[in-house]
Amino acid sequence: MQVRKPILAVVISATAALSQGQAIVDATGATPGSVTTIGAALAGSQSEIIVKNTGLYNEALMITRSVILRGENPNDPPIVALQGNATQPTLGTGDGIYAGGTSGGSGNLAIEIRNFIFIPSLTNSIADDGFSITPNVGGNLNFTMDNVLCAPNNGSNQPTADSVWDNDVTGTSIPGAWFYLMGQSQFGGFDGNIIANVTNCTFIGAGTDATVFYPGTAGSVNVSGLGTSYSGRYATQFDNVVPVNITGTKENPSWVARKNAIGLIIFESGTITINNLIAVDNNNTGLRVDADTVETLNLSESLFVNNATQGLYIPFDPPGAKTWTVDDCTFVNNGTNTGAGVFGNIQITAAGPNLTLNVADSIFGGPSAPGIENLGTAVVNLSNSALITAGPQALPSGMATVGTINTTNVINADPVFASIATDPLVDASFDVTASAYATAGTGGTPLNGWGEGPSSSVSDWTLY
Repeated sequence: MQVRKPILAVVISATAALSQGQAIVDATGATPGSVTTIGAALAGSQSEIIVKNTGLYNEALMITRSVILRGENPNDPPIVALQGNATQPTLGTGDGIYAGGTSGGSGNLAIEIRNFIFIPSLTNSIADDGFSITPNVGGNLNFTMDNVLCAPNNGSNQPTADSVWDNDVTGTSIPGAWFYLMGQSQFGGFDGNIIANVTNCTFIGAGTDATVFYPGTAGSVNVSGLGTSYSGRYATQFDNVVPVNITGTKENPSWVARKNAIGLIIFESGTITINNLIAVDNNNTGLRVDADTVETLNLSESLFVNNATQGLYIPFDPPGAKTWTVDDCTFVNNGTNTGAGVFGNIQITAAGPNLTLNVADSIFGGPSAPGIENLGTAVVNLSNSALITAGPQALPSGMATVGTINTTNVINADPVFASIATDPLVDASFDVTASAYATAGTGGTPLNGWGEGPSSSVSDWTLY
């Protein structure tokens, strides 16, 4: 299945009249009534700031009021080389963008950031995180971010390579996380709640985590079309989030891919809903969900390939009965680092009898590790799925499953994938062509896992 991430197609006229409540930022100063820096506009009171792509903006940003900050043209976003803030209300210092509450501040905030490319500055650069986001004490922060690329600086004030799928990413990156969202004082923020909506954004080359979400006990996180790659630790981390929604489409999935130390990790949450996630080529786990602190997992229509230890990893025993579901997913060749000692396409290690995992309409292949490895006493029910025991993606001999797995209507045929490329630019990646799969799904439907039939070529896929 080939995918793309479209740039939003709405274009704002450069000659549009400046309306009341708007500020214009023009690096050249040529636009009447404009200012030349984003910081100068933020120091004003206008509710909307429109930034023209007329030159490099080399500055740190401090956002402590409700505002809409957007690049004028979503198809030609301005580039901001982020310096580090010398002082911040909280969350340390040296971050590129501080957005949110102030010391002694109160009340709710609404901040939107759209249509930008952010890179680290080559002068007075970011000392820690790219974004630090926190509410006022006791307040709510509605934070929206859309159509944004955060990437290393190639040395000429441009983002590095336009495709993480083809080449290693080099250049000047940042030492901390690209995106750090925090609603808890125990981790340095202010105690409050954040309702976060992050769509069509890509974060590449963080020293620690690409994105971190701690929105507070009554906060929520919705991400769609989120991309994270080349992070030094976790690609995306969620903790104390109620709920988590990670969504996408076949044409515009969310993805954690290419050399993240660990892909997506969820430590503590209520209900987690994930669909159209691509987790491939990570140096450890594709997706880890801790069963002792997560209430519900609903995972569907997702792809896990070539992750070094596990595709989906479920450690720990829930304190009470829980039922999780995995539907319409493809797991192939996860657990490539067999020397790690723990590996598998789906691996459940310390989960006890309180967890029931229902897996349906999914495909499991090798050759590195078992399809499902249940090392505890969890109840695992596998139905209307495939454990590949023949062909180039066959599971290890005698290890299609490990531990107790209840199976119903499970086939073993080679799916004959149209392509096994993890690069979603490749036409028909992990689409199924074998006739044996035509009626093997639930109710006699086709069993395609994440994929589907061969698709037409898509040539305009981009990072953000």
